[in-house]
Amino acid sequence: MTLFFGLQAGINYVAIAWLPSLYGALGYSDHMAGLLIAIMMLFQTGISFGMHVIMHALKLTTIKAALIFSGLAILGTLSLLLAKPLPWLAPLMIGVATGGLFPIALLQPLDFARDRSEATRLAGLTQTGGYLLGGILPWITGLLIDQLGVAPALLTLMVGSAGLLAVVTVLIQRTYQK
Repeated sequence: MTLFFGLQAGINYVAIAWLPSLYGALGYSDHMAGLLIAIMMLFQTGISFGMHVIMHALKLTTIKAALIFSGLAILGTLSLLLAKPLPWLAPLMIGVATGGLFPIALLQPLDFARDRSEATRLAGLTQTGGYLLGGILPWITGLLIDQLGVAPALLTLMVGSAGLLAVVTVLIQRTYQK
């Protein structure tokens, strides 16, 4: 669960930190890059607030929702390949994905703990380690950008992180089955 929390946070932090550089490299103005990040954050916030309703309406378990939103993070990242003709598509999809993944990460300790005490311990461990891991990913992305360039580095790190997120989700399900 700590790895899940860290990866979902890291995808968000990497997008916020490095998408403006990608748009700048593609020739977009700083104003447009900022606007695109604002679009991402608006969708992220809206989905986060409405995630409970979305999960209830679609009858999604935490695990199913994690897999769906991990897949959406992969698709959103791959849509960066269309950043020149459709610059708003990736931030919109990444915003929806990260907006869903954050509440899922918060729910996991509650879903898989046997009691309140265990849920509190799991949440503390999950968030402490998760935020530390999430904070390292933008730095690693910067190192990759120095070696590969901004677009290949973002695609590599974000698709890899979202793919690993899906794998971790399956492992969480196997480990914490009730």
